[in-house]
Amino acid sequence: AFYDFHYLLADSLMAESVRQMRDSLAGRPDEETAFALSQALHNRSWIAIFAQKPGAAIAAALECQKLDNKNTAVLTNLGHGYLFSGQFDKALETYRAYIAQENTGTGVLLTDFFDLRQAGIWSKDVVKVLEAILGRPLTEEERMDYGQ
Repeated sequence: AFYDFHYLLADSLMAESVRQMRDSLAGRPDEETAFALSQALHNRSWIAIFAQKPGAAIAAALECQKLDNKNTAVLTNLGHGYLFSGQFDKALETYRAYIAQENTGTGVLLTDFFDLRQAGIWSKDVVKVLEAILGRPLTEEERMDYGQ
């Protein structure tokens, strides 16, 4: 399994940053801090996937959505969190919702899965979800890029 302390350190630092922003927002609510917190949560959700903390990715992505419901890009991280925590149906539903809202959604997901695979983060469900999204079996070249 992939294990890189840099991702764990980055996740820990992002968690602390988010905590401090939450404290600031609780003491003095303002739109600018709320937006900054939503962006930090979006980033944390991505970093948490690489730190192999899908539960933290899900929580951060959901909180990000509550603060900024126009941020559709965070749906990719939410879907990844679901997928890598064994919640295939929720992952597929989330990916489809993202693709329905973003013209380049499929390409973004393919890039994400390529990057995740390069980092050693993979599940047998990646191929299954990609085939469901694409509506066809993966080609041999795609199987090499996204795994088997």
